[in-house]
Amino acid sequence: MRAIAVSPRLLVVPAVLLGAAGAILWGIDQSAEGERPLIDVVQEKFDLDTAKGKFTGPLGDFAVYSRVGDDAPESTIECDSPSIRETVLGPDNLRGHELWSEVFGPVAFGVLCDGELIILNNGLEAVDGAQSIAIGYFTSATVPAVFDAPRDRLELIEIDGHPAVIEHALEGVPFARSSLVVIARKPSDGTPGIVAYVNLAESSTAAVELAKRMIP
Repeated sequence: MRAIAVSPRLLVVPAVLLGAAGAILWGIDQSAEGERPLIDVVQEKFDLDTAKGKFTGPLGDFAVYSRVGDDAPESTIECDSPSIRETVLGPDNLRGHELWSEVFGPVAFGVLCDGELIILNNGLEAVDGAQSIAIGYFTSATVPAVFDAPRDRLELIEIDGHPAVIEHALEGVPFARSSLVVIARKPSDGTPGIVAYVNLAESSTAAVELAKRMIP
């Protein structure tokens, strides 16, 4: 195995765009901000948010990359050869491992390298409103985090004493989502760190609560 800085590139659709798309699906409605159609209000919020630019760069224990493009590095321990990369399915094969928690559900799967679990996620089943969750090992000095937000929607927080960065949903946009990355354990003395991801949760509060259930 070669150690490199869990893949942050788990999010394909920006949370803001999900919100805008949701507003379109709802159609023209009266907003709380007056008689303007809801879609106009949403579009204005989206345009103002976009005009701020997407933040990238160092942020606390993290390195923030944009979802657009392929510049974000992978962050899990990877296998040198796909031939020794295995997939293990289902809770019965994953329970008892330090990365496992019951929040991952019945269709969870893990990736093994040389017979050792390096990352697991919830598979195709949403978890308590979040599109996906994942947890795995890392060895890098900083943890890559892939977001699609200006600096004012990114916040460094702590979750039960663990450093985290959260992307807050765009306020006032229907169906907008929140994502976060939390360092459950930092690497030390040859022991890899553990990083957990919550992707596209229904709210910042929901994302934090999911993360708490994942931290070993």
